[in-house]
Amino acid sequence: MSENKQMISRDYKSPIRDALVVSISLLIFSGLLLDMGITSWLFSRAFVVLWATTAVIVIRRPKTPTKIDVFFIRWGFLLIVAALIGFEVLWGVVLPGRYIGIMPF
Repeated sequence: MSENKQMISRDYKSPIRDALVVSISLLIFSGLLLDMGITSWLFSRAFVVLWATTAVIVIRRPKTPTKIDVFFIRWGFLLIVAALIGFEVLWGVVLPGRYIGIMPF
């Protein structure tokens, strides 16, 4: 009886390891910047979004990840950070009078 009791696919191992290294490293380094916590706030939000989304991806497709799933888990942190920065810039440009964002420009 050699049943395979593996919970998730082995295809998730490398992307999750890469995402952990990148996201935790950048989260720590963003906390060291002397910008009154602006970058740390942004990176901490990206960290939460990435790992919540990764959990949903793994729960929905534990055995057969798609190439997009693997790509997003591996590079999603950087994509989310870029999207958050873009959103803050757009919010400051489009609605400058009502701007309550985190970026000081």
